[in-house]
Amino acid sequence: MQKRRMVAGLAGGALTVSGLTLSVFVGAPSAVAADDTNPDFGPNVTIIDPSMTTEQINAAIAPVAGNPRRQIFFKPGTYGSAAGQNDPSTATGIVNTTLNANTAIGGLGAQPNDVRINGALHVEAAGSALGTFARTLTNLSINPIQPGEDPHTMRWLTSQTAHWRRIDLRGDVDLTNPAPGTFAFGNVIANSRITGKLDVGNGQNTAEGQGDQTNAMYYTRNSQIGGWEGFSSKMVFSGVKGAPKDNFGPATAKSGPGDKVTLKNTPVTREAPFLYVDRGHYKVFVPKARTNTSGYDWDLNSRNGSSLALSRFYIANPTATAATLNQELAKGKNLLLTPGVYDLDAPLQVNRPDTVIMGLGFAQLNATAGLGAVKVGNVPGVVLSAFSVGGTGTASDVLVQIGSGGAKRGGSEKNPTTISDVHIAGKAVTAEVINQDHVLVDGSWVRTGGLGGVAWSDPAGSHGIVVNGDDVTWTGLWVEHFKKTQMTWNGDGGQVVFLETEPPYTPPSQPEWMNGAKEGYPTLKIADDVKSFRLDGFGAYTRFSNGCVCFASSAIETPVKKDIVFHGVTAGSIMFPVPGGFTKGGFRHIFNDLGPAVDAGLDSGNSRLPYSDTFGFTSNLRIALFPTKADLGHGGHR
Repeated sequence: MQKRRMVAGLAGGALTVSGLTLSVFVGAPSAVAADDTNPDFGPNVTIIDPSMTTEQINAAIAPVAGNPRRQIFFKPGTYGSAAGQNDPSTATGIVNTTLNANTAIGGLGAQPNDVRINGALHVEAAGSALGTFARTLTNLSINPIQPGEDPHTMRWLTSQTAHWRRIDLRGDVDLTNPAPGTFAFGNVIANSRITGKLDVGNGQNTAEGQGDQTNAMYYTRNSQIGGWEGFSSKMVFSGVKGAPKDNFGPATAKSGPGDKVTLKNTPVTREAPFLYVDRGHYKVFVPKARTNTSGYDWDLNSRNGSSLALSRFYIANPTATAATLNQELAKGKNLLLTPGVYDLDAPLQVNRPDTVIMGLGFAQLNATAGLGAVKVGNVPGVVLSAFSVGGTGTASDVLVQIGSGGAKRGGSEKNPTTISDVHIAGKAVTAEVINQDHVLVDGSWVRTGGLGGVAWSDPAGSHGIVVNGDDVTWTGLWVEHFKKTQMTWNGDGGQVVFLETEPPYTPPSQPEWMNGAKEGYPTLKIADDVKSFRLDGFGAYTRFSNGCVCFASSAIETPVKKDIVFHGVTAGSIMFPVPGGFTKGGFRHIFNDLGPAVDAGLDSGNSRLPYSDTFGFTSNLRIALFPTKADLGHGGHR
């Protein structure tokens, strides 16, 4: 274990393990010259090459105590032995590791198949998997060989911020775990191919008894899969070849409930940028935006995007100051953030179109002076990707702001500002504000953070996301636990594919959690003057962990118009026990003041029909489509 720690934290030179040498790349205090043939990415980036033995590779990628932020890259080549692929119990010489938190593994090929892994890069959980965050796989081909699993199967038991991009997995994916109490809350799979099936487990409650403990939600887009098994809260697919048919809604006299929301195409996509090696030179490929797409596409051609030389990037280490980073941005440089925590006493100011800020190994930007972490002006084509944002000390008004606002919001339909895998959890009144038009956000978890000791009456942690721009698209979003509204949508032409929301855990009491005369706050508020909006695949879940029997008057508050459409909506109350008993309360209605309540008190502490159709929820309701003609006929009120 001591040797493994040294791999991630060595100050320079090389490390010898069992007589073999591992190269470790080390950085200067704040930045290094962008040598594109042998770049120095700092002490928390490890690069694996085919000359290394499997023993050496497994030592280099093994979990490290303390879960430091780290990036592991594989150069093009084949790694590990495939000899045990038909009987994993006999496998030897495979590449095999559990990914701990804050670990990102990627291939440096132009195509995923340029890096072939025989073995398993897997995620396990002994009990609940609701905390298996922050680990990713990118641009790899995997021939899954995992001892303890079926042949050609790899386990990936995760909840949020554990995304797959450009993955070619030649087999099945086990998204479950036989261990008791193993719940999970999903993941994002994008631009990938999985030749086998994905299994989330069967969580359906029936008259015969409860369902299994399952992975509650998943979003898969622009991919190809060999099949999908299981039932749970909601499974959303857009542009996925091999996806199950659209089937979402409550049980009927003829069939059971449906949990699948399936779209033929994804309305707007722009894949995340990635680092690769081209004839010995490191480059960053930045994809273009596309509309109405399906299936995976891994080609690096001018139709799909452009390659940027490493010399166009400032390679930053965590000791870099906000002043230094902003100076480099002002010079026209892009930023490559190596793993670690960057304490910023001022926000990064992005005012050049097409600027790229890209993180490695879960790099984090912390706003330390209450001024926010990232501010993008009214310029199009900016790409923010693969880093986290936090806030400490004085609360910021906003942590991430896209567009400065005003009458001329900027933005480009063909070249939208794009935010991919940027996760936010920090001390702020509002976590994120989108003022620019045509922004695309793909794969994001936004939640309260750093609020220990903050009074309920303090404005910190009030709002999650506010969208003021028109024609803004979100795909794959979790937004959770803000004191007031999780997501407020003021712009026209918005579209969302997959949205999960949760109210705050700890409102002190119902009288202290009121929105004027209304109980609580909606998790999603569509402004009264919005003319058009569409959402496919929505979930809202309550879990009041301090004993408050609290209700929100509705999960979604929206104008009822024919061009504001919701497809595949569920709301529930999470069953898991809390101090002093089980969680109670819920939503008085899902939409406005329509329909029945989602009330955990009706069957508190249980998960069974007729109150819940999914294990893990005391109560839940499903709606296939809103509004119906009947809803439009009476204005959306009872």
